Amino acid sequence: MNNTKKEILRVAKKMFNEKGYNAVSVRDIAGEVGIGSGNLTYYFAKKEEIMETLLAESKSEYTVHISSLEAMDEFFMYLQQDVKENSFYYGSHTQLAQVSSVISDKQREMYEENSNVLKEGFLELCREGLIYKESYKGEYDRLIDSLLISITYWIPFCQMKGSIDVRSYRRQAWSVILPIMTKDGKVRLFKLLKK
Repeated sequence: MNNTKKEILRVAKKMFNEKGYNAVSVRDIAGEVGIGSGNLTYYFAKKEEIMETLLAESKSEYTVHISSLEAMDEFFMYLQQDVKENSFYYGSHTQLAQVSSVISDKQREMYEENSNVLKEGFLELCREGLIYKESYKGEYDRLIDSLLISITYWIPFCQMKGSIDVRSYRRQAWSVILPIMTKDGKVRLFKLLKK
C-alpha cells in the first residue's frame, strides 16, 4: 500500500473517531490529507470503501484461548480497548451494516469470532467450577449475545447516559456473568477486580 493511501486511512480513522462517520465527508478527509477530493477518489471511490478497508485491516489480534477467569477478564479489557480505539466503527455500527454488504459480512464474522471465544471461555469456567452449568439449553448463548450486544452499542449507550467511560465495560461484562457464578468464582472475581 502506498503512502498516500495509508495517510488517507490514518486520517479517516482519526476523523471518524473524533466526529463520527456521518459528520465526515470525503472532502473533509481529502482536505486534512492535503489532496483534492478527486485525488482521494482515485484511491477510494466513496467513503464506504474507506470504512471497508479500515475494517479489513482491523483483523482481531486476540487469538488467546480463554482458559481461566483472568483470561476472560483480559478478553473483556481487550474488547474495551478495541471500542476505545475504534469508536468510528462502534458508534455507527447499525448504519454501517446498511451501507455496505462487505461491512455487514465483516460484522457477522467478528460476531462469530468473539462468540466462539466467549463460548470456549464459558465452558472452561464451568469445568473449573467457577460458573454453574447451564440451567437451560442455550443459557450461555443468551449471555454471550448480551455481552456482545452491550459491547457493540457501548459508545452510543454511554453517550445517551451522558458519560463516555469506555473503561466501565469490563464491570458491565462481569455483571452479566455474576448471576451464574459459583461462590468460588465470585471470590476469585472480586479479588481480580480489586487489582
